[in-house]
Amino acid sequence: MLMLTGSLVALPVLAFITSYFFWPAAVVVGFTWFRRCRLGMKVHYVHCGNYRFCYSQRGQPGTTPSLLLLHGFAQDKDMWLPLIEVEREISSMHAHHHRHAHTHACHMHAHHTHTRHTATPATCMPTMPTPATTATPTKWPRPHLLRFVQAVGLDAQGFHLLGMSMGGGVAGMYACRHQEKLTGLTLVCPAGLDIPLSSFLKDDIYGIIPNTLQKLEDLIKNNTYNPPKLPRQILQGIADLTIPHYEFHCELLKSISQPDTCFSLQQNMHLITVPLLVVWGKQDKAGCPDCQVVLMDKCGHSVADEKSRELAKLLVNFLSGQEVSVKKLC
Repeated sequence: MLMLTGSLVALPVLAFITSYFFWPAAVVVGFTWFRRCRLGMKVHYVHCGNYRFCYSQRGQPGTTPSLLLLHGFAQDKDMWLPLIEVEREISSMHAHHHRHAHTHACHMHAHHTHTRHTATPATCMPTMPTPATTATPTKWPRPHLLRFVQAVGLDAQGFHLLGMSMGGGVAGMYACRHQEKLTGLTLVCPAGLDIPLSSFLKDDIYGIIPNTLQKLEDLIKNNTYNPPKLPRQILQGIADLTIPHYEFHCELLKSISQPDTCFSLQQNMHLITVPLLVVWGKQDKAGCPDCQVVLMDKCGHSVADEKSRELAKLLVNFLSGQEVSVKKLC
């Protein structure tokens, strides 16, 4: 009996050690799955015609607005897990107890292997049209984000939209067009603004797409003020999950960096009328706009990772109607 118990304990340990050294990507996937389950975020799929959206969700619609999260370039819906974890904790202690139990974290268009077969890089940011097509909102085509909102029923009640980096650009352009059900908008280091770039981006814009382990380490250092000290095997696991998508991400970056689309958020920012909160890392090497925003000190571009607690506090206060020093980027 003792030997049987010992074997039952030894097998999982042996499996973890083997995976850690030979299949580190499996360890990363397993940890992400565990963290997602612990937070109550369940993965769902919804079809819109021949297109399948992938998203994670927790809670049910209630009296408070739902929260829709849009991730950054070459990331996925799970990048929001650190924020979701501390947001739940902070909300439970908040004076107004303003809890967003109904939360959606959506894979951006074509950022998931289940949807990429029906999408091309040129259509991954349909919410950023050229200036020639922005004369009147009624003439704009229905963006993929609106299709998702309608498919999951978020348009049945008010919801708050939060986007980071490329997701911030998409969120901003969505707010320019479809504000009927939006209760508020939070943009974290949003794309689509005409801001000065740092030297590392000027020298190689494709440096934000790693195709080697070393480039992944460089990207993490450039995106954070205090780079996390991750074991090399974990870094290798992240690289194993990221590098296979290198060519697609290059095509995507090329398509969204065209002169007629890359500044479309700035060109249409005046159309946003819902309450707006803009957050930026003070040490963000991707650039910081010369305007009044909420600046996170000692923070780079990865605000949701480096300053998840501070961002959650801002978000909870903003959603509760408390004063936040912010004005629109116009």
